[in-house]
Amino acid sequence: MRYLKGKMEKITATEAKNHFGILIDKTRNGPVLIEKQGRPSAVLLSPEDYAHFERIEDLYWSLKAELAEKNGYLTAAESETFLKGLGI
Repeated sequence: MRYLKGKMEKITATEAKNHFGILIDKTRNGPVLIEKQGRPSAVLLSPEDYAHFERIEDLYWSLKAELAEKNGYLTAAESETFLKGLGI
């Protein structure tokens, strides 16, 4: 990632609306925080940053599934068989 927590550029919602093209360009340097009435309202990300966060999320859930399986929870195949047996 190209930024550090707390180092995000901030822009008001009005500025974002009036200068949307510039706002999109700013995401090349990292996420941009959009504030409305002085409070965080949204964050705009580049496609690359969004894909990075998706990979992190996929890894997180993959590790959670592995841990659950090691702790005795059903595997995906076992769950499917169980649900089919219930008629679901």
